[in-house]
Amino acid sequence: MIRALLFDLDETLHDRSGSLPYFLRDQHQRFREVAPVPIDDYITTFLLLDQEGRVWKDVVYTEMIRRFQLSLSVEVLLHDYVTRYPFFARSFPGVDTFFAQLSPELPIGLLSNGRTTFQRAV
Repeated sequence: MIRALLFDLDETLHDRSGSLPYFLRDQHQRFREVAPVPIDDYITTFLLLDQEGRVWKDVVYTEMIRRFQLSLSVEVLLHDYVTRYPFFARSFPGVDTFFAQLSPELPIGLLSNGRTTFQRAV
């Protein structure tokens, strides 16, 4: 008898690697200071530096600013990431259907090594 279910969040339920390029494309379009950087270079460089989420974004953006000689501050880009990325977060296909089939009485837990305030956003 199953008494509860426990899931990892990122890359199990949340398609982080699939969601992040959509956010980065949006960020690239919204900041005119980033416009001279080719969109593919912007996304590829961010993903490379991010190391699948293992590097916090202040380090990633510091290097992005240096490499692309951007006139934006780390704080501006980091604030944008923290406040806007959650709107681009998507689950893997089938996750919603799976959870809809579960009994509402079944306790469900989520584990994540991500930052608490960030993981609870939206």
